Amino acid sequence: FKTIIQAIHEGRGIFDNIQKVMLYLLSDSLSQIMLIVGTILMGLPVALTATQILWINIITDSLPALALTFEPHDLSRARNFPRSQSTLLSFPIMLFMLCTSFIIGLVGLLLYMRFLNVTSIEVARTVTFSYFALSTLFIIFPVRTLLQPIWKVPLFNNPILILVIALGVLMQLFVIQLSSLQFLINTASLLFSEWIYIIAAVAIVCILVELLKVIMRLFKLDVR
Repeated sequence: FKTIIQAIHEGRGIFDNIQKVMLYLLSDSLSQIMLIVGTILMGLPVALTATQILWINIITDSLPALALTFEPHDLSRARNFPRSQSTLLSFPIMLFMLCTSFIIGLVGLLLYMRFLNVTSIEVARTVTFSYFALSTLFIIFPVRTLLQPIWKVPLFNNPILILVIALGVLMQLFVIQLSSLQFLINTASLLFSEWIYIIAAVAIVCILVELLKVIMRLFKLDVR
């Protein structure tokens, strides 16, 4: 009987982590699509170049997605009723994913328009690129704790994830600020004030996604 209980814990933990990875990757990809479509509909220059999109999808979101698979299993989930095979992307999960994508994409579009009006296209694209790269790294914290607030989960209970995020931030700084690497991703050096805008935008996104989790709990939408 003990073996059966352990198998249930392990199976549900694996299911939860797969669900988080899918939610994380799809939200990130959809937000980029929303940004590109938004700029096209508004007649603006495309906000991200092809190499910048590749960097975000291959470098800044692939490693955190892999690190999510090492999330410790929530043993309390074994008390939940069995779920059907069709609930990997349930309606609440898809709704949460679409809302998260919309939030990330909208904030990115507003940030791009703000800098496009006051700086060059290269700087505006670099700001938008850095925002998406960093939001991709930090949005993983609300996503990894769908059923409870972000502050109720120990920050370092997945040290691999923390290491990957720190590495991603350093790589992003290098590719923006080092002139020898800027030609690879078509970026420009950013001022300190521009980084403040980026950090503030990422913080706003994380707060809004946390509020989205609260709203879904209030409406009893089971995000699991």
